[in-house]
Formats: sequence, structure tokens, C-alpha cells
Amino acid sequence: MFVIIFYLSSRHGTLVTDVYILNYLTNKLAHVLIYFLLTITVYRGVKSNPKTFLIVLLYAISDEIHQGFVPTRGGRWRDVLLDAAASGYAILVLWKFYQYLPNKLKSWLAY
Repeated sequence: MFVIIFYLSSRHGTLVTDVYILNYLTNKLAHVLIYFLLTITVYRGVKSNPKTFLIVLLYAISDEIHQGFVPTRGGRWRDVLLDAAASGYAILVLWKFYQYLPNKLKSWLAY
């Protein structure tokens, strides 16, 4: 996941449509989905909610700093906040709904 995020952050901004608001919403939805998945992946490795959140938050900050050096891109603190919210939501889902997850997903997380 880290490599995918780094690659996508290195690219020039991609337009989905000519409508600004749809591009904006698509971009923000991508942030939420990618950082939600990143959190679950990191959680699988460290098995600790606070450590997982800290790792993902630090990566979100470094990603926005990286974007500041990419032409046509810019690092934004509001994106870090959005990424942190997505990470927090993923941790909440894992904490609150772990018992209801399918057995295959539970065994993957416990690996």
C-alpha cells in the first residue's frame, strides 16, 4: 500500500471529469478508501491500534510533504486530517466490529 500511495502521489493530478466538484469528491473519496485500507494493512503487521494510527498518520504527513515537491501537486494539511479520519474510522471498525467480521478476514488480520 505504501508503494501504491507513493506512486499515485508522484503523478500529476488526474481529472475524472470536467466538473470540478466531481473531481474534488472523487479525490477525497480516494483518500478515504486508500488510507482506510492502509490502516487495516498496517494493523495486520503491528497488532496495535495506537501504533497503527501513529504509523499511518506519519505516512500521511510525509505523503503530503512529498506532494509539495511534485509539479502540479501540493501538500495540504486538510488531506492529512482526512487521512487521519479515515484511519481512525478503520480502527473504530476493527475495534467495534471485529467479532462480526467474516472468519477469513479475522484469520488474515491475526496472521
